[in-house]
Amino acid sequence: MSREALIEAVKKAGTQTALAEAIGKRQAHVHYWLTKAVGEVPPAEFVLKIEAATGVSRHRLRPDLYGPCPA
Repeated sequence: MSREALIEAVKKAGTQTALAEAIGKRQAHVHYWLTKAVGEVPPAEFVLKIEAATGVSRHRLRPDLYGPCPA
């Protein structure tokens, strides 16, 4: 599920703040995605930035957009 992948991305970045800075957002956005957002998180426009910053696959972050992880 994408929320678990986002949690992993935060861990790899070190903090919510570090991830937010890497993708050009505020820490409050990352916190919202993790705790209050309804639907698919992270938003589509940040998936590739998160992948580049943390190495967490786009397929794990948003399988609805990118499909399952390739074998």
